[in-house]
Amino acid sequence: MNKLNLDVKDYSRNFLINQYFEEKEFKSKNDYRINFVEIGNTKNLSGYILLKTNLKSMKLSKQRKKSTTYYVEVIFAGLRQPTKDISIKTYDVLSHFIKRAKVSTIDICCDGSNNRSIDKKLYYSSVFDEYIGEKTKVKLIGTTFYINSPSSPSADADYFLKIMVYDKYIKESRYKSIDTSLQNWKRLEFRVSINEKLKDNSTLEDYAHDVVAIAKEYFSVTSIDSSYFIQQITLLTDRRTHRGKTL
Repeated sequence: MNKLNLDVKDYSRNFLINQYFEEKEFKSKNDYRINFVEIGNTKNLSGYILLKTNLKSMKLSKQRKKSTTYYVEVIFAGLRQPTKDISIKTYDVLSHFIKRAKVSTIDICCDGSNNRSIDKKLYYSSVFDEYIGEKTKVKLIGTTFYINSPSSPSADADYFLKIMVYDKYIKESRYKSIDTSLQNWKRLEFRVSINEKLKDNSTLEDYAHDVVAIAKEYFSVTSIDSSYFIQQITLLTDRRTHRGKTL
């Protein structure tokens, strides 16, 4: 952080962001804490690095005989919002981390239109059937459908850590007025395990292929536009692409 002249703060400049994480900290009974580092457009989450201290990081610190806050989870969030202004500085800072450190997980999202509501019928949907096994934890909270620890199809060596399906129209409507033409707006979200340097990773393309296959079935389309995803990966792994770039 010092090399990049970045300061760690206890709060963000955004009231809604502060409120969200304060509620999460309260619910976790102080076993979860977030600090903020400003790196870009502070009007949305992509303008911050999140430094998460939780039971997992504190346990690691204790095992290595360090102070409880010595190790933290470094999170770059809000990059899945192509409709929002994401500063090129965010990618510039993130690329520094990616060049020097291993990436633990990445969330890949795909948006589209589906007029079916998010409800218990998704438990039996053919789209997710092969990902729901005996040990899979599945739950429905509001208009979000969670598949935690999904099963891995026998013919596929890759596996997801989590799959989410939620009503993006309803979620966005809580904070601003959304045109009713987008009332069928849904989002598929997949958390994938990387655990190595992103530039050296050969499985991300396989994950993206699986995501596209699921998205085409869920949204009943024959193709998915992945240009924004490709652009982001290029910005993260090749800093030469930042020159004169505006997003």
